[in-house]
Amino acid sequence: MHSSALLLTLSCTLLGTLATPIPGTTVDTSEEVQERSGPQPRTCINTNGNINCPSILPKDVPSLAKPTLAIRAGATDSTVPKTSAESIVDAANDWAKDVDTVSDKMSALRLSSGPFAVTLANEANQAEADEGGHKDVLAKAAGTAGNAAISALEVNAPKVVEGFQNIINNPSPENVIRQLTNIQNIRNKDVLPNITALIKAAYEAAGVTATPPTIGNTNVRRADQK
Repeated sequence: MHSSALLLTLSCTLLGTLATPIPGTTVDTSEEVQERSGPQPRTCINTNGNINCPSILPKDVPSLAKPTLAIRAGATDSTVPKTSAESIVDAANDWAKDVDTVSDKMSALRLSSGPFAVTLANEANQAEADEGGHKDVLAKAAGTAGNAAISALEVNAPKVVEGFQNIINNPSPENVIRQLTNIQNIRNKDVLPNITALIKAAYEAAGVTATPPTIGNTNVRRADQK
């Protein structure tokens, strides 16, 4: 046999051997190709020479959101990450502005009723809602030193929101004054002093040297007072 014919025979034999499945295995004839795309695989399908690679669905892409840290009374300093001095000062100043906003709305409510009272009460509650974010920043900075203030705020701040909601539900002149009196008592006794205490604890724990904002009491007079 000539050398060229021998070489051809050996090549065909070798190719036939490679194409033979190994005992105990199967050959995938679906012509599917796995391709990596980002963190998740996608399947490209060869159909009569046309390759189709479907896009990754949004649910396949992992979320980039980082888990948030729950601030709670009783958290230890070692379990709560530090907060920057700038963030602490911003939170304190923004909280003081929200407190002033609520006080201004209360003063306007003193002589209001009906739809206008509903608008003012809604605006006051929006400012109250903003205060929650400031509390979280300062609570994180204060650590265990802020636990008492945080506990008091978590109990009493919702009562203020409830009072404004009562005005929204019944904006009659009598109910507006009744609710304002109750809101003022709660804020002056149990809310505003604890905001001041939490800000102080956060500043001291973080070594902030800036002067903290002043959180003063509200003084909403009765509707018959000038």
